[in-house]
Amino acid sequence: MLSKLTARKKIAFLLFGILLASDVLLVLLGLLDYSPGPRFHPSGGYIVLYHVILLSVSLVMLQKQLLLILTVSLILLLFGVKYFCSSFMGWQYEYLQSPRNQELLVVKYRIATLGESQYFAEFYRSRYFGLFMHKLENQDYWVMIRGEDRDPDKVLGLSSPTWKHEREVILDTASGEHTIRLY
Repeated sequence: MLSKLTARKKIAFLLFGILLASDVLLVLLGLLDYSPGPRFHPSGGYIVLYHVILLSVSLVMLQKQLLLILTVSLILLLFGVKYFCSSFMGWQYEYLQSPRNQELLVVKYRIATLGESQYFAEFYRSRYFGLFMHKLENQDYWVMIRGEDRDPDKVLGLSSPTWKHEREVILDTASGEHTIRLY
């Protein structure tokens, strides 16, 4: 005969279900080239913190203290290693608002320097009130500059974008004009 689930176990399983559903949602969004907006991006740590809190509360509800200590310790260790590694080549974000404030272009860039500076930029369109951003396909930018480091705003053309219309912007980069289409 099956025993009835206690209220604590029901709440724990509900939290595990919410955690699983949110992970499935994030995977599906990733397959569609969407990612959480910069405020919620994994580099911001909010998603990891969300997992730690839900797992901790679930394990407390199930009264599994040893498993709680091991799980939270492992997650925090991985979180620390990730932050240590990303501190060397972390991504920066810049936001370019269209003239009529209908579109927001998110520029995600980083700089790698070893004798020369390499600038990498990916472009995203902000969607759903800034909660998500959609990667713009085939519009990435890369340039290598020899000599001294330069201001990324000037190299990537972020300081003076030229909007042709609400869905097209031209950046005057170090290697010439780079047109970004937000469709």
